[in-house]
Parts: sequence; structure tokens; C-alpha cells
Amino acid sequence: MNQIEPLIKTLATSFGIFLIFVGIAFIVRVVMNRWMKRWAKATATSVDDKILSELGHPVFYIILIYGLDYAVSRLPFNNRLMVGLRGLIFTIGIFVVTLIIYRVGMTLLDWYGEKLRKRKSTANLVREFIPLTK
Repeated sequence: MNQIEPLIKTLATSFGIFLIFVGIAFIVRVVMNRWMKRWAKATATSVDDKILSELGHPVFYIILIYGLDYAVSRLPFNNRLMVGLRGLIFTIGIFVVTLIIYRVGMTLLDWYGEKLRKRKSTANLVREFIPLTK
């Protein structure tokens, strides 16, 4: 039983760390949904509203992924398994960050395209350039 106790403590600690990050992720989600959206509605443009709505879920997942990575790094697995697990977590994190960059880029591109469409001098440019960029 003495050999199992340190393992159980380590697993419990890692699980507790992950639960703390889950709590942090929910707090960030609440802050983004309530206060930041309220602030964004007060601005003159609608682009910040759209960006915030696109970022809600990915930011939540980034915090969870970071918490999972931190919790897994404390586990007493052999080096080969640890490299594989952390590599998988890193890959998922890169995917989520890429998704964030893509969503924000598309939102900004749509917003700027709409802004340019209102000008008659750039209507042809927008009709050809925005789909090409997308």
C-alpha cells in the first residue's frame, strides 16, 4: 500500500490542477460573454462583437488544453509515454490556435470587405479580392 499512496497523491494532484484550469476557463468564458461583450457593444464598430463571438469557445479550449498539459506533466509516466501525450496535447493546441487565427482573419476580412463595398470606387476590387483572399 505504501507504494501506491504516492501514485494516488500524484494523480489526485494532477486531477486537482486540471479542475482548477476548468474553473479558470469557465470564469474567462463568463467574463468574455458578459463584460467584454457589453464593452464591445459600446464601441462604434461591430467587428469587435464578431471577433468576441468567434473567440469564446476556442479560448475556453486553449485554457483547458494548457491545464491538461500542466496536469499531465506532473504525472509519473515513463519518458516515452510522456512525450507522446504531451505531443498530442501540443498538436491539439496548435490546431485550436490555428482555428482562432483563421476565425479572426475571416471576420476581419469580411468586415473590411463590407466597409470597402460601401465605397463605389472600390466595389470591383472587393468583388474580386475578397473571394481570392478567402
